[in-house]
Amino acid sequence: MLILFDSPEFVASFFGAMKIGAVPIPINTMLNSKDFQYYLNDSGAKTLIVQSTLLKEIKKI
Repeated sequence: MLILFDSPEFVASFFGAMKIGAVPIPINTMLNSKDFQYYLNDSGAKTLIVQSTLLKEIKKI
């Protein structure tokens, strides 16, 4: 799951996930911690790539 702003890091993470056979799941960065938790639980994502400025919302989960 990708919680990244539109940036070179997003592009690299998205295509990097596809390259290794994973399914990238881009998530809206404007959501709150409850929404992030819902998407994490619903998607079954094993890995999370987060923008450092959004890490505080993830730590609330």
